[in-house]
Amino acid sequence: MGLLGQICTLSYRYNDYYYQYNYNWDANSMDETAFIAVFFGMFMFIIAVALICFVPFYVFGSIGFYTIAKRRGIKAPGLAWVPVANYYIIGGIGDDYQRRKTGKDSKLRIWMLVLGIIGVVLMVIAFTILISSVISLAMSDIFVNDMQYEDEMILRFAMSMIGACLPLIIAEFVMIACVVLYYISLYRLYKAASPDMAVVLTVLSVIFSVIIPFVVFALRNKDEGLPAQSVETPAQLQSGADSL
Repeated sequence: MGLLGQICTLSYRYNDYYYQYNYNWDANSMDETAFIAVFFGMFMFIIAVALICFVPFYVFGSIGFYTIAKRRGIKAPGLAWVPVANYYIIGGIGDDYQRRKTGKDSKLRIWMLVLGIIGVVLMVIAFTILISSVISLAMSDIFVNDMQYEDEMILRFAMSMIGACLPLIIAEFVMIACVVLYYISLYRLYKAASPDMAVVLTVLSVIFSVIIPFVVFALRNKDEGLPAQSVETPAQLQSGADSL
């Protein structure tokens, strides 16, 4: 083969490699874009469905807790409409009953608010790590024909998943503690509104939590078991005697 033939052959091979490389690159770029689009489309669909189902429960529960807090003189009853901040109102309702009955402040409202904020922050951190890991995987060399860095990317993705799981696990324990305090407050709310049904309503609320907003809404104007006033502690009685 002459020199001209060799040049033509090399040119042909180069052009063939060039077009194959660009075709593969464009195809994989389209695959990455489609993957990200489908992922976020499914995510937004799930969020939309969850919000539609969640709104009625949230509205009934907020009206119930707001009405009870306002009637009992709890500060900032409007917080009943604010996510996470409503733990302050729910705990405050339980504290109000306990203070009226025993004269002691159990401070459920403070504990519930702090635990709720910590739990939400940890979940946001875990969720952010998870989303960034999925996007990083979608844009990595795993989706390219050249699999040279496959093991490295899989290891990075696994480490990211572990990083997301740690705050999520901690958040689960924090939220469990918050839920326990929530049901204590709920029991006190039921005890103040309908003492004869308090235990039954609490058990049903634990088993079927979806009924809670509607039960609270139904009991929002009832005070059948609410003490008329706070019980004074010995220290308060002594302070009153000294003032006389």
